[in-house]
Order: sequence, then structure tokens, then C-alpha cells
Amino acid sequence: MKALLEAEGFVADDVEQFMLYPLQSKASKPRCPNSTLPPGVELRQIEQPEDLDDVLAVQAQIWGRDFEWLRDKLA
Repeated sequence: MKALLEAEGFVADDVEQFMLYPLQSKASKPRCPNSTLPPGVELRQIEQPEDLDDVLAVQAQIWGRDFEWLRDKLA
């Protein structure tokens, strides 16, 4: 897993725990179509820069600080 994340540009830092959810198989076939998600959960791809507003707002609420610096990294 470490090599996979480093190949995507992640850099090792202090030890943290996180959860990954593979959305596509090697054949690019969705593993979890929207029809199998829990009620009220929507899975969507961010396609426009303004779609990041919601992501940054959630991060700010969770961590209690501004995450505007993350916009360029995610874009």
C-alpha cells in the first residue's frame, strides 16, 4: 500500500490511520455503484473547480481551520 500511495505523490510523515475505499477495479468497472450506497450517501466525481467548495467546507468544519490551501492540490 505504501508504494501505491507514494506512486500517487503521497509522502510519508507522522503515522496516521486512514481508510481507503477502492472505487474502481483494474478493469475500470465500478465496485460500488450508487445503488449500493447507504441511504443519503451520494458518490460523485468533482468536475468543476467550484465543486471543491463543499470539500473544503467539510474539512474546515472537521478540523476547525481554513483549508483553502488544499484547493490547488485537489484541483
